[in-house]
Amino acid sequence: MRKQGEFGYGALDDSDQPFLAADSEEKQFLGLMEKASSSIQRINSNVSSIERSVRQIGTPTDSANLRNRITSVLEEVHQYVSRTQNNIKQLKELARNLNKEHRLQEERITNQFMETVQRVSAIQKKVANQMKSFPNLPKPSFNSTDTQPEEEVGFSSGMDAQVQKQSDAAGYDLNLLEERQRQVRDIEEKIVDVNEIFRDLSTMVMEQGDMIDSIEANVERGGDNVEQAREELQKAEIYQRKARRKQVCIAITLVIVVLIIILILYLTVLK
Repeated sequence: MRKQGEFGYGALDDSDQPFLAADSEEKQFLGLMEKASSSIQRINSNVSSIERSVRQIGTPTDSANLRNRITSVLEEVHQYVSRTQNNIKQLKELARNLNKEHRLQEERITNQFMETVQRVSAIQKKVANQMKSFPNLPKPSFNSTDTQPEEEVGFSSGMDAQVQKQSDAAGYDLNLLEERQRQVRDIEEKIVDVNEIFRDLSTMVMEQGDMIDSIEANVERGGDNVEQAREELQKAEIYQRKARRKQVCIAITLVIVVLIIILILYLTVLK
């Protein structure tokens, strides 16, 4: 059925709607593929950066700033992993309604993402283990620049300054310890999240495989049914040919009998 266009200049056909919907799904699929691919590249790049940085933990170049940068990049990686997981789920839904080429593209990007997630999980565990193995960091100097020599201010003032330094160092160590413990806890929580994401992906892949197996089984059963129907038709054709032969034989026999009767009557009349 043709419909008038928006301004009366064109016309839309109801039969065109499925094609427009399919084209929209394909565009959405390609857009998600591009996002997922870009995210996977970004994740791998960040993981490579962390792998280089984590080697410095426990060395003279180790510092609080280094560990803060590592945890910050890990947080960014975790966000990318979560977003990409959602993209993969949408891709799987769309691929069901598209052709085989799109399904193969979705399968490849899913496998790439699963490999990347495993890499993320490995670097998270490595960072957590390194931070636990090397909890101590180089301590900063707490020398006061405005204190006067002990000869001028006296022995008591010098002792007070020393106590203040020790107090400052103890406070610094305590704050640093709490910060390191918090960082390790955050990393361990993200390890659990990433492992859960990997399990979800594995489940989706298995379910997709079961669905494909089911489709293939239905196709095989359909092929078996077609073959069985073909055999039944062949049998029916054979029976039909035999029935036709019987009918022909009966007809010929009847004709012969009729001819014999006619011949007998004819001969009788002649006598």
